[in-house]
Amino acid sequence: MEPMNQLVNKWWDKIETSKKFAQHKKEILEYYKTLKPGDVTLVGLIAEGGQGMRTGNNGRFLGYLDGTEQSKKIKDRQKELLDKWNTHSDIGPVFNRLLVENDNDFESIVEPLKGQFNHTRDLELKRGEIYRIVNPSVIVNPYTWDESTRQKVIYEGLTSTQTWVPFRKGDPEGNKWTDNAPLFINWSKENVEYMSRAPEARWQGTTFFFMEGVTYTLLGNHTSLKAKLQPKCVFDAGASRLTPVYKRVPGYCFLAIINSDLFSFIIKKFIKNTAAFEISDLRMSPIVIPDKNMVSELETLAKKAIEAKELTFRKAQPSKELVDFCQKLAEKQKSAPEYLRPSRQLKLITTADDCLNIIELAVHWAVERLYGVEGYGPFNEF
Repeated sequence: MEPMNQLVNKWWDKIETSKKFAQHKKEILEYYKTLKPGDVTLVGLIAEGGQGMRTGNNGRFLGYLDGTEQSKKIKDRQKELLDKWNTHSDIGPVFNRLLVENDNDFESIVEPLKGQFNHTRDLELKRGEIYRIVNPSVIVNPYTWDESTRQKVIYEGLTSTQTWVPFRKGDPEGNKWTDNAPLFINWSKENVEYMSRAPEARWQGTTFFFMEGVTYTLLGNHTSLKAKLQPKCVFDAGASRLTPVYKRVPGYCFLAIINSDLFSFIIKKFIKNTAAFEISDLRMSPIVIPDKNMVSELETLAKKAIEAKELTFRKAQPSKELVDFCQKLAEKQKSAPEYLRPSRQLKLITTADDCLNIIELAVHWAVERLYGVEGYGPFNEF
């Protein structure tokens, strides 16, 4: 903790916000040249971050991918609302006129109705309710863009028939490693112009749009921080975002470190023990620079954890390759601290959750070794 305190005293005024980080980036890049494996630094020195935007009207701009569970629920909800509006003495005439004018397209009539009736009291819409369904044909893939295209799209939007891009908002379920959110935003030129100027919206975090990074669940009362990989997307202010910029701590490695029990233990015991993980808490947290072997180990574990987590969303069985990988981990864990060894039942490996639990034990063990505190735990008391 003493190296951390020294680093905070020297650097905090230069890294406490993304704006200050950018202002001192040249000095920070020079500092990177002094780092070597085993050195202690601050998360805020090796990762840029901040909060995303707010649209001011999620229903107008967001939609779920067609064919997903979320889209099925939207279709059921649309039928429910259609019946209510059609039979309402005041809403009915306006509703039917709008349907005729918009070729019976439900999505096209919601905003005009909201302009004439109270959306909660009269229309019975929930706050921020998402009512749009996105066809795959109108989605564009940000992974096909180069940097100049990325910058142009952020501030100018899209003008082709494909204007929908991936969107991520806060995850109330608190998933670790990855999420199950087939959510998209209509990033058209007109919408970007509106959101960047509308007083009810909040236009921020744009520097990190369409870049991969790590996001995490804000609330963590008596539980560990739950971080996950955030793909190239637009993201909102519901969850803070960190993007590793120091090449010796790449994204998957960084994700594994901050998903370890030890990392949360340090925050709760030495930085700030509150119900929320603020981005300033993470920026101030110590991180040990791993060597190449540790980077490779943590990256592999993070990727396997994501694979296992994705299987749990689909309620699918793990592949033979994943089971074999976890069996080898369990064999190695015989020499781990006792509290990081899988139980006999867990070693039977019958589900993707079993795989995930074994992988997470391996993550905790690797990070304890990285920080030089192997066997001093358990570090799961928050």
